[in-house]
Amino acid sequence: MNIVQNLYNSRNVLKKVLDIRGYNSNTEIKDYTIDELDRDYDSSSANGTVSDKFSFSVTHKEIPEQKTHVLYYNIPKKGDSRAPRVTRSIINTINSLYEEEDNNIEDNCLIVINEAQSETIMKLIIKLNIEHRENIINDDTGENNPTIQEFIQNSNNKYNYKYLGNVHVIWLKILALDPLSHSMVPEHRIIKDSEEIKEILIKCNCNKNQLPIIHSYSDNIAALLCATPGDVCEVKRINKHSGIAFAYRLCK
Repeated sequence: MNIVQNLYNSRNVLKKVLDIRGYNSNTEIKDYTIDELDRDYDSSSANGTVSDKFSFSVTHKEIPEQKTHVLYYNIPKKGDSRAPRVTRSIINTINSLYEEEDNNIEDNCLIVINEAQSETIMKLIIKLNIEHRENIINDDTGENNPTIQEFIQNSNNKYNYKYLGNVHVIWLKILALDPLSHSMVPEHRIIKDSEEIKEILIKCNCNKNQLPIIHSYSDNIAALLCATPGDVCEVKRINKHSGIAFAYRLCK
């Protein structure tokens, strides 16, 4: 599968995934044909930078002013399967995104890279998310968006701080294969609401630490669905003999 086909497939997958996550992806993600992507392919993205041609942002359907930014990073030149390695400089790219005037510290970010995520990059992303969450909750930077904060602090809605400021990285090749629709991948749902998690634990007669683990930043499905440590992942399995069964995993 060539790079243009991967880009085309990934955008269609992201449109579906971001809709599931509560964003206006169906109206805000521009539809490209493969021919249009091929013509607009920006070979300058192979310089260790973000490809502005294909990156985009979408707004949340319910959380006012909150967005998810999708960045295509280190995409190779057309016809070249190689691209610059993803290095620690990716953190500078992410930080630069949050420094832009029109973006909020509470926005989420999904970085699409042209290689499997290394352990080094994963550790940097985990560290960045910990720092980011602390800044948002404690308002350490003084840059919190008052509209978003007021909405999140309203006890009448289902949203909390776990929905804000998350950064995940995913491999373009995995994204292009549409893992959520693969016949071998059961349906996953990320649960962030504390009350629903309590009900699940009562039903399972266990505590959180007794649940099997799914890794928020290295598991492709968890990353795609914006899992964060402390969430619970519901896995729905269908068996032609025993019917539907649900299993639960703790996001770490």
